[in-house]
Amino acid sequence: MEGLSIAEAAYEEWLTSERERFRLIGCKVYSRLMDNAEHGGRLEEALTYGSKLLALDPIQEQTHRALMRLYFTQGRHEAALSQYERCRRELSQQLGVQPASETEQLVRAIKASRRAGTAGAEVRASTGGRSDPTERLNRPSIAVLPFSNLSGNSEQEYFADGVSEDIITELSRYRSLFVIARNSCFQFRGDVDVADVRSALGVRYVVEGSVRKDGNRIRVTAELIDALDRCQIWAERYDRESQDIFAVQDQVARAIVATLEGRVAAKGAEIARRKPTADWVAYDYFLQGRALGYSYRQVESEALFARAVELDPNYAQAHAWRAVALGVTYLQNGLESTLDAALASARTALALDDNDARCHYAMAYVALRHCDYDLAGYHHDRAQSLNPGDPDIAGGRANWLMHVGRLSEALATLDAALERDPFPATWQWDVRGYILFHMERYTEAIKAFRSVRAEPFWIVGMLAAAYAHAGNSEEARRQLNRYLTLRPGATLATVSDKIIYAKENMRQRWLDGLRKAGLSD
Repeated sequence: MEGLSIAEAAYEEWLTSERERFRLIGCKVYSRLMDNAEHGGRLEEALTYGSKLLALDPIQEQTHRALMRLYFTQGRHEAALSQYERCRRELSQQLGVQPASETEQLVRAIKASRRAGTAGAEVRASTGGRSDPTERLNRPSIAVLPFSNLSGNSEQEYFADGVSEDIITELSRYRSLFVIARNSCFQFRGDVDVADVRSALGVRYVVEGSVRKDGNRIRVTAELIDALDRCQIWAERYDRESQDIFAVQDQVARAIVATLEGRVAAKGAEIARRKPTADWVAYDYFLQGRALGYSYRQVESEALFARAVELDPNYAQAHAWRAVALGVTYLQNGLESTLDAALASARTALALDDNDARCHYAMAYVALRHCDYDLAGYHHDRAQSLNPGDPDIAGGRANWLMHVGRLSEALATLDAALERDPFPATWQWDVRGYILFHMERYTEAIKAFRSVRAEPFWIVGMLAAAYAHAGNSEEARRQLNRYLTLRPGATLATVSDKIIYAKENMRQRWLDGLRKAGLSD
């Protein structure tokens, strides 16, 4: 009724009342639409509804906060911070107040992520999750930051990282703790504020430390900090022979849990102990290989794992990681002998330690490559039961669920894993992209594949197929040309030979996408 004017007080009073009623209805509608869009992973749509909601009510701080979180999860740090400034300005000008502590905590998390140089919070964008960075502050949640390398040699960085990662693994075995995954913890290096870590990762406790390696001696210092009040609640220094590093890692983990037990009732802890190597040099090769394996450099990492098991044939973990490295190498070279070697390594790992989650994970991965879906499922379930807190193991199980066609369960499994890992390992974007592709959510799949911080040939091929299914023929063709550069002479027939989906419709969806992109028979 804009523009209609009747010079009667009763009419004007009624009109004002009706306009306010409809404004409130509009706010409720946009709020619900925004919520549904975010839960459905349609983030741009959610942002649009949020902007419309603020046009009706610019002082809704929770809406400003929701938009900040949406921008944050897309990796758009500057847009999130601009939204905060708008929120602060509106509240100050219209109400004369400052943003709530919850909003301030969120903006600190965004700034911490920007300083870390990562858009890792994109995880929540593609999952459609609404996790707030502060929501786990009162839970027994813990982040182990990368230990500082005090050896005076930057090339020893991998060793300090390896010690930190193994402590994370040990803590993850305690079911009573919520342990943030390696990749997310490692976004925070150097001199960081534990309040920023708390805000970004949603943890109550933070572990910091350092490693100094000098010949055959090693010194490890560690401290446990309550991130709420920044108080140190435990600290210790360990001076040992280098061969005692595994005992040190175990002592640190046990001390942390013992300290937290009285504070957070972390009772009934169950630990499935691994069998470490007694060979210091073998462990060093293992750490180097593991560092390479996180960035799709499996051919290089496999050689290092091979050297580790040569030095210590009883090193179960090295056999397990070598099995996976060989499995990924098989994707690249297509040699059956490589896959046979992967199976042999996985069997050796299990024979050495049937109670190690990584050994079962390795066998599950290799069994999937052999299309033995039931065997893969058994070992994935066993791995998860041994270490339910490891996001990598959960991500591997999500990959198996996808291959057998249980797509919704696969997505839910990966979402649950990502709750522990807001800055996930890059290969988990790979898995997520495949799941979304086969759910025919091609635009989201493309975003996931684009987030992989490496470009193995299969990612490029999946991008070509996804763009083709999404109707972008020009980009599909461009990606296909890149794919053919990486895989000269590839045809639909050669691709088909390596597909291991249990469901024929998934196989055809992949081939149809490549066919639409222009790959020949």
